[in-house]
This record gives sequence, C-alpha cells and structure tokens, in this order.
Amino acid sequence: MDVIGIVGAGLMVLSDLLLLYVPVPRSQYDFLEIAKRMPETRVIVGDYLGLLGTPLVLVGLYRICLVLRPAGRWHSLPPVLLLGYAYLLGAVFHHAVSMIMTSARHEVPGGVGDVLTADLVTKFLVPLGIAFLTVAAVGSAWLFITLFVARTAYSRWMAFLSPLVLVLVFRAVILVAPPIVVGALVPAGPNLAMLVFFMASAAWLRSRRVAEAQGHAV
Repeated sequence: MDVIGIVGAGLMVLSDLLLLYVPVPRSQYDFLEIAKRMPETRVIVGDYLGLLGTPLVLVGLYRICLVLRPAGRWHSLPPVLLLGYAYLLGAVFHHAVSMIMTSARHEVPGGVGDVLTADLVTKFLVPLGIAFLTVAAVGSAWLFITLFVARTAYSRWMAFLSPLVLVLVFRAVILVAPPIVVGALVPAGPNLAMLVFFMASAAWLRSRRVAEAQGHAV
C-alpha cells in the first residue's frame, strides 16, 4: 500500500505540472492566460493522470490511517477522512480546470467566450477551490496535531514532514524562488507535499520493520 500511495501522489504531481506548469514569477502567474496557451495534448494527458492518481492516493491515505490507529479513533479517522474527501473534491476541481482550459484555447481574446470563461472560473472554480482548501487545511492540521501529540506508530518528528508543514514551507519558498521553481510549486505544491509524506512514511515504517527484525534476531 505504501507504493500505491507514492505512485498515486506522483501521478498527481505530474498531472499538475502538465496542466499548469509555466516558469514565471508568482506575480505573473495567471490561470486564464496559462489556459489559453497550454497545448491541448498536455491538458488531456494531465487531466487523465490526475483522475487515475486520485484512487491510488486514497489507498495511501488508508495505509496512513492504519498506522495512526494506536492513537485512537479520533486521531486516526478524522484527518484521513478529511484528506480523502479533499482529494475527491480535488478530482472534481482538477477535471473542471481541464475542461475550462480546453474551452479557453478556442476563444477569441476579448470576445464573448473570453468573458464566459472568466465567469465560469468565478462561479465554479473559485467556490470549489475554497471548499477544497478548507477541507484540506483542516485535515492536514488534524494530521499534524495527531502526529505531534498522540502516540502513533510514527516518531513525532514525522509531524514536520506532514502536508501542512511542507505546504507552508513551499509557500515561503515561492516568495524567493526563481520562476522555474515557482512555476512548479504553485500548481503542484500540495500534491508534492503529500508525495514527500508518503515517501517519508514508507521509509520510516521500513526502518522500523528492519529494527524489529534485528531485535528479534538478537
């Protein structure tokens, strides 16, 4: 299950980069402008990779839930359920972004279609994005608290590799990083944070199994 979650998060990062990677400063990162310039093939492939990756990430989150179980139900279930729901919202958001980007490529600048795209972003993407970010933030904060204060199968330092902390670090990096890094972290930062956490989790659990096996051998 560790590998499945890692593969899923990796697909999500690749999907984000295909859809929205443009090496520009943060102040110049404009979704509507990117939507009009992005090749359709990249949008389609990015869309499907994201949809394929989402169920795999849910498997990875289930694995995290099992590892958190020693801390009790209130520390293991809520953060994983919230993050899982956030990923389901993210899949809908992801697909909506892809469709709007495909539509925007065929519009005449300044025309009625251009206004319609901006209207779709305001009415659909913005509320959905707010819902996604709210659920993801609460779930990530709950996970951080669980890792830091509760007794789980993880060491407490794993809290500082949790998605909440990594996303905040990425946000700080965006302020000073060159455009090539900004262009990657703006769209892919949250999924990259989850990928790092899944990899750290797999490494920690593997090292623990090795230590336990050596202890039994002795």
